[in-house]
Amino acid sequence: MGRAELGRAVRGAAAMCRWPEAVGPGVAVHARPESLKRGILTVRVDSAVWATELSAHEPVLLERLNAGLEEPVVTRLKFLAGTGWAGPRVSSETDPEASRPVWPNRRDLQSIELSAEEQTRVAGLAAAAGDDPELGRAGACWLASTLKARRWLSRPSDSKEKIETGNGPDTKPERG
Repeated sequence: MGRAELGRAVRGAAAMCRWPEAVGPGVAVHARPESLKRGILTVRVDSAVWATELSAHEPVLLERLNAGLEEPVVTRLKFLAGTGWAGPRVSSETDPEASRPVWPNRRDLQSIELSAEEQTRVAGLAAAAGDDPELGRAGACWLASTLKARRWLSRPSDSKEKIETGNGPDTKPERG
């Protein structure tokens, strides 16, 4: 991968990390960016209603996503309604692990706080980008999400379900 391709990939990652900020927290819960290919950002939305509503705001969203970038990276938005492919269907009655989510969603990640050491690592990665603050922000966003996902994945599945459904006595994540 050449330097120009790497730069486009970093700018694309930065644009995807900006999605929650561009749409706001209320909308971000219902719309998640999935991929960016050839300038088209594919966004998974909860329903066709969300797809229609966000399509109407595409020019504003494109402006917000590309703000501060040397050149626009996202040229078009593609909205897909529904949750997407979730793997083979297995009955939760025959396999209790089948109902357990295999990857954390945005709410799961937001519920996890980074330790002081992890925050230092994230800040160090951002600073290591030197004269390219865009690269630093994208790297920091990636590292923070990865650290949170690792912590979420390492917890016992019963605590994940309590957080996911909010049915446990303590719906905050366990610290560990």
